[in-house]
Amino acid sequence: KELLLPLIQECAKRTLSTAEGVRYKQFLRYVLLSGIMLFAGSEVNQMAQRATHMLEDKLAELYEAVRSQLQRRSDGDGELPELKGRALEIRPDGQSGWGICHHYFAHGPLSWLSPDASKRTLLSALCALVDLEAFPDLGALCQFAMPPQNRKELFLVHSPSQVQNLLQKFWQRVYAFWLSAAAKKAANKLQEIVSDMFQEEAEVKCRFVPCKPLSKIEESSPEALQTCIDTFGASDVSATGHILQSGIVRDIVRCSVVAADADEVLEMVSFFEGLTLVDRDMEVVAIQNDFCLENTERSYKDIKVTLQIHAAKHLHMLVEVKIIHHEYLELRKHLEVVQKILNGGFAQATSGARRGASLAFAGSRRGPDSGVGKTVGGGGSSSLGGGGGRASVRRWAKGVAVYCWVPFAEAIDEGTPQRPPLSAYGREVLERWTEITPRGETQAKVESKLRPDAETLSETSLMQLLAKEPTLKVTNVEIQRLAADLAFGEARLLRDPEDKQLYEVSDVVLLMIMSGDDKSSVLIRETKPLGLFSGPRKATETPGEAGTKVLEEEVPAFLRPHLRVEDFDGHTAWIATDAALAAGPGILDDVSGAIQKFVDAEVAKVQPTGKGEYADNKARNAAAAMARKSALSGAMSSAMAPHRQKEIESGRVPGAIRFFAVKARFKTTTPTPYLVKAQAGLVGL
Repeated sequence: KELLLPLIQECAKRTLSTAEGVRYKQFLRYVLLSGIMLFAGSEVNQMAQRATHMLEDKLAELYEAVRSQLQRRSDGDGELPELKGRALEIRPDGQSGWGICHHYFAHGPLSWLSPDASKRTLLSALCALVDLEAFPDLGALCQFAMPPQNRKELFLVHSPSQVQNLLQKFWQRVYAFWLSAAAKKAANKLQEIVSDMFQEEAEVKCRFVPCKPLSKIEESSPEALQTCIDTFGASDVSATGHILQSGIVRDIVRCSVVAADADEVLEMVSFFEGLTLVDRDMEVVAIQNDFCLENTERSYKDIKVTLQIHAAKHLHMLVEVKIIHHEYLELRKHLEVVQKILNGGFAQATSGARRGASLAFAGSRRGPDSGVGKTVGGGGSSSLGGGGGRASVRRWAKGVAVYCWVPFAEAIDEGTPQRPPLSAYGREVLERWTEITPRGETQAKVESKLRPDAETLSETSLMQLLAKEPTLKVTNVEIQRLAADLAFGEARLLRDPEDKQLYEVSDVVLLMIMSGDDKSSVLIRETKPLGLFSGPRKATETPGEAGTKVLEEEVPAFLRPHLRVEDFDGHTAWIATDAALAAGPGILDDVSGAIQKFVDAEVAKVQPTGKGEYADNKARNAAAAMARKSALSGAMSSAMAPHRQKEIESGRVPGAIRFFAVKARFKTTTPTPYLVKAQAGLVGL
């Protein structure tokens, strides 16, 4: 409170920015983002309210001082941009002027897309995007045109109309994407022209900001939709929007210019109005004057000048230059800070501070002997979930990500969601399975990968193969889907060596981040998604390549540069059927006690060996292990039966997952601050 109150008072006086360049305003934001409002009293909110009223009064005073001078500069009402120059000229189609401020009138008709979408050419649209260097490579271009989730449907289309349906989303987004790519060239051109205009003053007067992101360009409103329909006619591509609707966002490329007073504001407006496309590659087409708005004297204002810019050869689009009165700018900057306090703008930081305090308090109650990776009141099991008799689950605050170290054996222990009881384990066991390929059945090498252009089973081959499987009745739609999955490397077709059953098998890589020199612990997530870092492995990748992808996408950003993914060692791997994964979680809990009763009964049958107590205990332990395995096997078989039956009745090939544990180690053991923090236990990141 003693820190915040004087800073907010200075904010009300607009003295946070000093002539000496001391950045008190940034310091106030920094303090508020630290979550300090958690400890502030009601006096701070009261002071923020008084500061807001004082700054709004200043805005009203400034408006009274400059409105008569700046209102004369425009004939409009300030609600909509007032069209100027070429935007008022007769269009080639005979219409009088543009009608609205829209990018279409700046760049003109497109050869690959008509305004009502009646004419659209896919190849020309892709060429237009390539000309603007919209994509880093051909793969990214193809992914935009046909997203991965739609590619499987390509195998199901039988007519051109069905292809057009698949391309529906492409046509809904392509104009916005084209504008976004064109904006990058226009932004460079705008900065070049405006910087040249103001020369040495450009660094002080001009502020250039990044182009609006695609998500903002694609945002729509009912008013914008209706305006585009009235201007261009209805579009037959989308029922919820117009194909050119993104073009109404005229400030995709923008910058601001600060004027010292009202006279300089008018000088700048006149200066921009004097530009032409012939002389300076830029020309004013609209002006929106906020000083003409009624009943808004206590709000921020500027003058927005919309220009048509010649960004590149055969490329024109709209850009916006805001002309800002310097005193209005200072008032807005100070007003934003205090309004953010009142509107809850720093609530997330305050909540974060509260969560951190709660976690620190909870951690103090765990005690020194609770152990990393154990839950409060837990049964000493791992944090991966599943079996193991876990007594309670830590309920972390929303938005908190917590990581901790657990012993290696515990990280992949039996009973976790990834490894059901009695699942086939190890390279030797997995390589007894055979893989179905166009050349017949071969050994399923765990590290083998397909070339991207490798031949896979066709629909016809699959149909012939599955017709010979007596227990399977697979539908044609399912065969088409399975053929697509095989073609894209998302699945393999394997046969179990024991029951000779055919399975559609997908691969998952579990990234084992090993700790310290002893490398005996593994980093896991305590918060959702619980457990090891994991991700899919495609048939065209080795386990190590898939592990690298998991590292890049799942592991905390600050840790990634310090880790290297090792080649798969070929041993820590197992396979589990979908039925086992569905049935397994409750088996080890043995709620009914039937498994333990069976084990006790079998142990009771063991006769003394006559070789002493050690030998007797060894015999009883061996009998208990065999009995437990037998009981688990029976329980799993019973629990899996209904799941297997459902798979058969659904008309699908039974599924299974192969899990590969790929290790990642620290590149160095030097105790840098990052590694000390990581190896001590990652909590509260």
